[in-house]
Amino acid sequence: MSIQLNDPLELKLEEIDIDNYLPSIQFSFQIKAKQFLCVLEFQGEIWIKCDNWDHFVNDLKSLEKISTLRDMNDSFLLQITKKEQGAEFFLSVSYENIQKNIITSSYKMDISDDLLICVKERFAAYPKWW
Repeated sequence: MSIQLNDPLELKLEEIDIDNYLPSIQFSFQIKAKQFLCVLEFQGEIWIKCDNWDHFVNDLKSLEKISTLRDMNDSFLLQITKKEQGAEFFLSVSYENIQKNIITSSYKMDISDDLLICVKERFAAYPKWW
């Protein structure tokens, strides 16, 4: 099971494992952001608690202010903020290795109401097992 967005950036979340003890989902993710002549690619694996997923999807449906999806290690953050016209799409990833080296990347852009509807539909259509 997966979620794929092609706009405002390429984002793919592919389910690879589940945990029933602490209801959570492990995803592999791939991000590819293009802007002007630059291309940024990032991939990794994250665990997201099912209740965090539910809050994100429910907040996204009404989107009165901010909808936030965060992984259990705080290394992946997807935030959608309602604006007067459309919304702001923000994605940040950060990883620290054993030597304490850190790689961080973020992407922020305004999206239209039409694109917001597409994002909402993709996340709402994800099949829940919990």
